[in-house]
Parts: sequence; structure tokens; C-alpha cells
Amino acid sequence: LMSDVSVVGAGAMGGALAQVLAAAGADVAIWNRTVTRAQALIGPRLHIAESVAASLSSSPLTVLSVSDHEVARTLVAQADVDLRGRVVASTSPVSPDQASALAATVSAGGGSYLDLAILGSASEVRSGAGVFLLSGDRAAYATHCGWFEQIGTAAWVDDQPGAAYVSGTAVVLGF
Repeated sequence: LMSDVSVVGAGAMGGALAQVLAAAGADVAIWNRTVTRAQALIGPRLHIAESVAASLSSSPLTVLSVSDHEVARTLVAQADVDLRGRVVASTSPVSPDQASALAATVSAGGGSYLDLAILGSASEVRSGAGVFLLSGDRAAYATHCGWFEQIGTAAWVDDQPGAAYVSGTAVVLGF
């Protein structure tokens, strides 16, 4: 393994996550469909992954920060890598059914899945004010929650895929 964490997606949130994780001491690999967006983030502890497959293969934890759950699911399925011993966390909002489909794709590769609902903007994540709600594989959470605790506030929600988003939506709506 060449990195502590991989981030797939170098948009506002993916870029913020990659930068704060690197600042917290993680060796971070980042991949983006448009390579120039990823290149703009290169710095100490932050390097380019050549592909989604390389991202998934090079780190024990990969955070998918892409436009939606179907893009996330397709990227993992098409990468077709051995995910044994690896955790894939997705920031894309999902229904429980969509989360289950993504979890099944990750499980089919031998990996563990976490939903990662982020309360706060990219700038809030950069400032350390992000709140990370996670659900899915509890052992995976226990193994990797330290990274989220170092860059903000992390909370475990439930074993059920999708639960983090349901909780996050409830918090945002004020229920």
C-alpha cells in the first residue's frame, strides 16, 4: 500500500478532504476524471493516483467524492480490483436501496463499505468544522474513524447502509 487514504474526485469536497487529510498526516492519493483538477492539489503527502483502480488498490481507505451514487458504484465496478482488507466510503447522498447497491458492489470485490455523510461545506471541512456521519460496516468505521476525528467531528450512526444520509438529512432539516 502506497497511501493511507485515497480520494476519488477532486471537486470542492473531494479536494477539501484530500487537503485536510494530508495536513493531518495522511499520505493521500487523489484521482479525478479531469487530471488537472487533481494536479492542482499536489503537495506534501498528496500525490496523483493514475486510475480509480490504483486509488482503490493503493490505500486501506478510499473516499469516493463524486457526483452521485451511480457514478460511485460504476467506478468501483469498472475498476474490478481485489478489495479484500480495504474500505470504500462514499460521500454521495443515497437512499437506503442505493446505499445497499453500492455496498454490494464493494462487497463483491471483497471490501467493506461505509456511507460518509458530511454536514458542512468544503470551506467548513477545510477549517476543521466538518461533521462526518458514518454508517455501514462497523469494524471498518472502528479501523478508520481516527482520520475523520482528526479532521472534524465523526459520529457512528448505524450498521444499515444509507443510515448516515437519513440522519444527516434529519439534522439539516432540524427534526
